[in-house]
Amino acid sequence: MSDKSKTKLVQAVVDRVVNNVVVVVIRHPDAAEDEPDTFKEIYIPGERFKEPPNEGDIIPIDPDKPDVITVNIGNTLYCEVLFYMAYASDEQIVFKYEEKHTMSGLYNDQTDIDAILSARRKFWEAANNDKARLEKKNPEKTYFFSKSTYWTDKCQDKELFTAFVRQIAFKGYANNIQFEGVKFGSDRIPNKF
Repeated sequence: MSDKSKTKLVQAVVDRVVNNVVVVVIRHPDAAEDEPDTFKEIYIPGERFKEPPNEGDIIPIDPDKPDVITVNIGNTLYCEVLFYMAYASDEQIVFKYEEKHTMSGLYNDQTDIDAILSARRKFWEAANNDKARLEKKNPEKTYFFSKSTYWTDKCQDKELFTAFVRQIAFKGYANNIQFEGVKFGSDRIPNKF
């Protein structure tokens, strides 16, 4: 599957919500370096949000279109997990998982977020099972998790969607556990999965 061109992404700050219009500000693209406080307002229709955002929220926008960037679009979530074998830098194994869920495409839709997190838990369990099968089939080999990548059938910017999944899965510093601190088979999912 080929990646489509990368999404143009700028982080904007919600300034206010007026009459179902979300007003965000970004640093003005034409501002000189010695003018750090020059901002540009962008107006986004309130219908693009499941719930109105709060003042000060940081949201991703496309500065060329007055729109929030939503990645929760599509009908199928995909996860690709890459394993590598210990002491064999060239041996890698990739498993691909999928979960059906029709997403709304609205920013901050909790139903979509819950479905994505549920799919992530299923993908973690499936990756654990596949790793155990690999090691049972090849007892002399040890396999390690290398990375996971997420996307949907309609949001194929893997880098952006993977960052979104990790962001919604991160629940504060207490959950900030590295993969090495979690053994496969654990119910706890590391942040970088």
